[in-house]
Amino acid sequence: MLNRRLSFVIGFLLLYAIDYPPTEQTQLGEPKKSSIKLENFGWQPLPERQIREWHAAQGSLVSIDSHGRVFVSFATRDNLSLATREKPGLTFHILRFTADGEVDNSLTLPTNDYFLNGIYLAANGQILARANGMLYVYRGDNETGTDGTTWRPLAPCPEGCRISQSFGRRTLIVRTSAKPFSLENLTYSVFDLSSTPPQITQTCSHMADYGERITDKFEYQYRVEAHTPHTRRFPFCDRDHAEELPLGWEALVFPINDENFFSVGAEAKGLEGQVKLLGPDGQTKFLAKLPKHDTPLGYFGGAWATSDKEGDRIAFMVSTFRGGSRFFDTSAKLTECRIVVYASDGRQIASIPVSTKYQSDFDFALSPDGHRLAILESGLLTIADLK
Repeated sequence: MLNRRLSFVIGFLLLYAIDYPPTEQTQLGEPKKSSIKLENFGWQPLPERQIREWHAAQGSLVSIDSHGRVFVSFATRDNLSLATREKPGLTFHILRFTADGEVDNSLTLPTNDYFLNGIYLAANGQILARANGMLYVYRGDNETGTDGTTWRPLAPCPEGCRISQSFGRRTLIVRTSAKPFSLENLTYSVFDLSSTPPQITQTCSHMADYGERITDKFEYQYRVEAHTPHTRRFPFCDRDHAEELPLGWEALVFPINDENFFSVGAEAKGLEGQVKLLGPDGQTKFLAKLPKHDTPLGYFGGAWATSDKEGDRIAFMVSTFRGGSRFFDTSAKLTECRIVVYASDGRQIASIPVSTKYQSDFDFALSPDGHRLAILESGLLTIADLK
């Protein structure tokens, strides 16, 4: 009798093992990853930001070009001498890593701040950098100006300046204000990155939504009016000719391009954890539901979402919160963070854990073809090759 029961239990367990669905890791497969310690190339830990200290939005710190080369940037203090306008005392470093993990280009710019720096790549391969209160373009490996420099200034970008770039990498907007961190007396400079060097095509003092969500052609505005969400788009510098799109889903909507819109239900009741890719007509291209306790609005100093140039793949941060109680007014605890990559057909391509601690120099980026992911975490660069 005992043997019969034991045989039944063993048989049941074997059947369960055969029918049990594969885990997420088995379904996804493990991407090929490599890690590079940037301290071997001069990286230094950033100073802690002071409490109540208001900083401008961080610039892009990592990017990938069309050849799969990874660009990573960081600021260091090279000497302890008294800083001046001409010699601000800090250096902004830009390193370019080949597909084999070797540095094939190392660029520098003087800068006056640890945090107000950034790197931006144009669709045609031009390198732009924000440092020392200016936006620059790199002249090229073998080009030097009459003053002996390899960087050409494009526009002032002082404290409080904001830079927005389209996922298509053909348009970039620099927003400056008369007073730091003020939304009054603004100036917007719209750059065409397809020209060499980049040229300003428009300058204006008003945009519909501060020029933050842009494609190569339009600025997008998300608003909730009378409890009804609206998504509108405007030509740059034109607030009077809006086009309303049927994307009024009760969630945040972000344009990847004019044909693909990334939408996340972070706080709307019943829509928590839903991730959508929408067309301009509001049609759902894919719908994914994140596991319970997960939210797609994690943010730790850098980007929280990025895309390839066509919108075929999307990478975004997911944070996991557990515990907490509304009844007892206790907050949930952040237990896990990861970068996930979805294809436009709804398949999850990768899920890569990252730290749950705040990092001033955290950032991540997808390659233009969507097959490489680079993650920067406090001096550690992780590169994942995706299938």
